[in-house]
Amino acid sequence: MDPALFSILTYTGGLRGKETPLMDLHATVKHYQEGINHPKHLHLVMALRGGFKNEAGELEHLKPLVVETKLGLKVGVWFRRMLSCYEARA
Repeated sequence: MDPALFSILTYTGGLRGKETPLMDLHATVKHYQEGINHPKHLHLVMALRGGFKNEAGELEHLKPLVVETKLGLKVGVWFRRMLSCYEARA
């Protein structure tokens, strides 16, 4: 994972450093269109797999992220770059 992307996802997702690598790219790609095409609130969906924030028995945790922060951090640009790289490898 790109260090810039890691930092952005950790910051905007309110995650700890050890939680960001729990991201499941396959599930994130699967849920990407749901957030981008949402009728009310445009957002990104980050899917996390495994033990997250002391949950028990959950297989997948979907974390909504803003596309752009109020300070101008373009999360959507980095997110799309990550998905493009993932799809190119598949």
